[in-house]
Amino acid sequence: MPFTVAASGSRLVPGASPRVALIRLGARTHGNDMDQRYVWLTVSGTAPSGDGLTITAVPPANPAAAPPGGYQLVVVDDLDSPSPGQMVRITG
Repeated sequence: MPFTVAASGSRLVPGASPRVALIRLGARTHGNDMDQRYVWLTVSGTAPSGDGLTITAVPPANPAAAPPGGYQLVVVDDLDSPSPGQMVRITG
């Protein structure tokens, strides 16, 4: 199900092409982190909002790509600079 993200920044203006990603929190055991993943989401639209954009993102169709748990959601601008991560939880 699509969801919206409000983001602001000097390069997040109308006409920009931001990207949205989920970064899975680590699940470390015995020095190995077998659960780390970086999942790009599909951006289906953007709209001006205040001093930034409202971005509509679509999660992966296959739930195995982003299993339930904690993630950082980041917005990446046109110059590949990521925003600070916002903690989100995906439920099953």
